[in-house]
Amino acid sequence: MKRIIAILFVLVFTLCLCVAAFADGTVYVTVEPSAAAGTITPGLSEHYSDSGNHSYTASANPGYTFKGWRTETSFYPDSPNIDFTTDHDRYVAAVFEANTYSVSVSCDPAEGGNVSGGGSFHYGDSATISAVPNTGYDFDGWTGNVPPTPSTQSVTVNTDINAVAHFKGQKHTLIASVDPSGSGYVNALASFTTTETYSNGKVVSVKAQPVTGYLFDGWYEGGTKISSTADEIFDINRDRTIVARFILESSVKPDEPSTPSGCSGSDGAAPTPVDPAPAPVDPSLPGPPTPPGPYTEYTITYHPGAYGQGTPQAFTMAPGPGWLLGPTFTRAGYAQTGWSWYYDGKEKNADVFSVFAMPPRDIIVYPYWEPVKGPVTLSVGYSGSGAVQVNGRYVYNGEVFTLREGDSLTFGLYPSYGNYVYSVLLGNRYREVNTAYGYTITYDMLQGRNQTLLIRFESIYCRPKTGDDSNIALWAVLGACSVVCLGVLLVAKRKKK
Repeated sequence: MKRIIAILFVLVFTLCLCVAAFADGTVYVTVEPSAAAGTITPGLSEHYSDSGNHSYTASANPGYTFKGWRTETSFYPDSPNIDFTTDHDRYVAAVFEANTYSVSVSCDPAEGGNVSGGGSFHYGDSATISAVPNTGYDFDGWTGNVPPTPSTQSVTVNTDINAVAHFKGQKHTLIASVDPSGSGYVNALASFTTTETYSNGKVVSVKAQPVTGYLFDGWYEGGTKISSTADEIFDINRDRTIVARFILESSVKPDEPSTPSGCSGSDGAAPTPVDPAPAPVDPSLPGPPTPPGPYTEYTITYHPGAYGQGTPQAFTMAPGPGWLLGPTFTRAGYAQTGWSWYYDGKEKNADVFSVFAMPPRDIIVYPYWEPVKGPVTLSVGYSGSGAVQVNGRYVYNGEVFTLREGDSLTFGLYPSYGNYVYSVLLGNRYREVNTAYGYTITYDMLQGRNQTLLIRFESIYCRPKTGDDSNIALWAVLGACSVVCLGVLLVAKRKKK
């Protein structure tokens, strides 16, 4: 029995060795998250007829990073190389992870619009970037590693993306005209209509100036009155057509005195009291002789006029010299620097505090306004040989003037002998003059910004004439050759002797 058991043990042991020696298996490999993430060597499915160890290598494709091997029971991170025993079928996975990239979007200029679509994305993801212009701007294309158009687009993320959306300001047209034709000017130019194109958001100063016999009534746009100020500032945020409307001075009815007590209109009610009509007065003329006896007093009424704000006041004075005093009125952007005899304050007839002759009648005085939109500076420089006068006074090179908007300067340019005025550069306005005589320009401070005026004088280059048009150099060469030849002949003659 023992012999039989021993024989059976030997047979079973031998059989096990044979089974082990001839065992086989297949290795099945999958790629996560997809086959595009990487490649496996030797392959995704390999059959082996032995039970030995076999090596596998994982290689990541662009945009992916290898993370590790996962078997039925364990996870082996980091190393792309691994050995498998093939004594049975094995099921493993090569795990990859898509790389993360950033998508950055921005605006140029920042106020031009809004952008969206930035963030972090995995390799191969699709990102949608969008650019929306603000009011007054247009989309002008993308720069960076994206197509320039369209403004909204989908891009495949396979690297870091830095996209800049460019916007450009819209252009708008300002048309300024007068009504009726011939009643005044716009910006004091000798034309009745002016058309200019400006960038969106530009602030433009426009001035309306009536001709003699007319008064400025207001600025109108689309039939609606938008301003009563002749010197107005407009925001060019759209195409605009504005009209400076003037009215005949004779059509303005003088203010009537209030109805005396006991009188009434057709409806039985007393009319509303109004200020009397402005009465131009020449304060330089003396009043009439004062009759003997008690003086008759007359009234001075201080009125804010068409553009001022304040409470009118009245004072009584006897005819003859007196102080022109009164309240201080206010007006946005202006300072009261005097008094006028006209309702719209178009002419300065007296300073704020001045002595004048009180006429023997009631009068009304109105504030005279001057703009206070400065100060701004004008720098004057010149090169070359010449002199510059400003309002009749010689100025030095580099002199700076402090001005207010509306101030005007006249420049006289006088080149020295043998020079001429070549060019004038005012801000960004360049003008070639090319004159050897005096030249005059007028500068109006219409824009509230600092300016630079550059004048260039140049020398007049000319070659003086001697009256001899012969070629002196040629004659000099011929003369030198003649001297040499003569010397050679003399030497030869002496040798013969």
